[in-house]
Amino acid sequence: MELSDLTIFRAVVESGGITRAAEKLHRVPSNITTRIGQLEDDLGVKLFVREGRNIRLSPAGSILLDKANRLLELARETREAVQSETPRGVLKLGAYESTASVWLPGRLSAFQKNYPQVTLELHTWSLQGMIAGIMSGELEAAIISGYDDDPRFENLLLYEDEVVLVAPKNKDSLARGSKDDFVLLSFDDDCPLRHQIERYVRERIRPPSRVIEMSSNHALLGCVAAGMGIGMMPESVLPSFPGNKHLNIHRMPKDVAKKRIMLTWRKGMRSARIDALVETLSPSKKRTKK
Repeated sequence: MELSDLTIFRAVVESGGITRAAEKLHRVPSNITTRIGQLEDDLGVKLFVREGRNIRLSPAGSILLDKANRLLELARETREAVQSETPRGVLKLGAYESTASVWLPGRLSAFQKNYPQVTLELHTWSLQGMIAGIMSGELEAAIISGYDDDPRFENLLLYEDEVVLVAPKNKDSLARGSKDDFVLLSFDDDCPLRHQIERYVRERIRPPSRVIEMSSNHALLGCVAAGMGIGMMPESVLPSFPGNKHLNIHRMPKDVAKKRIMLTWRKGMRSARIDALVETLSPSKKRTKK
């Protein structure tokens, strides 16, 4: 049973007979008769009761008509949704915690205002988790760094950030002449930039006595402020930390610490929802629709 069979069946019911249905569908009556017969054979029931030159629905036909109406309407809605350029449905977006907490909130608010038919889900997974999510379809897009040259993906540059080392002013183990124990508080994320910075710190600044991974930006900064160690942190996060004035900032070379933050999605999978996200987040466009 195909949707075309149900369309023909409904046309016969609405037209009141084979001949009128054939005229409506621009077919010959014999074709309509054949298709109705095939549908009856497929279902194993009679759909019409013949009364001379007239026909009326059988009990089974009445049941099928109700189901056919629902299926054909669902098919119409599905076709319109798939073909529509209006963003709708669920958009699953991944982002770093630093991006999600500082750069993104106002922009997502604008997105929801401009595209109310899109339900937004935001996930702050690890970098590798977000890459796997894009490839599997669990995420439609993610805001990440480090994959702008990967042929599997398409990207939009959103902004540039810089990772800095932060230390408490009263106990800065990276200060000149300091002999304090040096503990490095690091991202809880297996990303290339983290390892690049750790390598730079060991080789160019001072080998840490140990590295402690932390998953929360503000928890890491709180531990730094309490004197637990030196932390690596995107500079964009610092203004949102209440105690940032009591921290020392140690900068590293741009080629070591710069992050190009990109909106990334799987190549060939750009949807109307991603188009809307690009329109909202693009640095070259205003945040709200006219």
